[in-house]
Amino acid sequence: MRFYHWPSLIAAFVQFTAAANITILGLGDLHQDVAESFLFCLNATGIYYRLYIDAGITIVLSPKNRGIDTDEDDEFLLQCMMMACETMSIAAEDMNEDNENHMNSVYASLATYDWLVEQGARGLRAIGARPALTLEDIAVRDGGEK
Repeated sequence: MRFYHWPSLIAAFVQFTAAANITILGLGDLHQDVAESFLFCLNATGIYYRLYIDAGITIVLSPKNRGIDTDEDDEFLLQCMMMACETMSIAAEDMNEDNENHMNSVYASLATYDWLVEQGARGLRAIGARPALTLEDIAVRDGGEK
């Protein structure tokens, strides 16, 4: 089972800004307009995705025991996730293997903001910032030449 969390990690999301700083995002309250926009977008894809919540992350399951394919079948899923990834903790997961969370999932068409909140879904908010690393900084950190 592959677990996708674009373009963020489970605990935090890092966004590069024009000022060469990195904004670090952490879990926060899920806002209704964000959740409803994401659900609308997801349901507009015409694919019957399922959802469940794990540790505050809204997990989107691919239908019919198949993997996530963002180059073809799930191209619009990726667009929906990219639209919301700065303000909602979301991930996509293959449904190739059964697990107990899949049994508790619901069709995205049945999900509402209230259901997401009741299940523990979280939003994202800025929790800090730091300067972005340059290629030279990375080389020094990794033991390369200065």
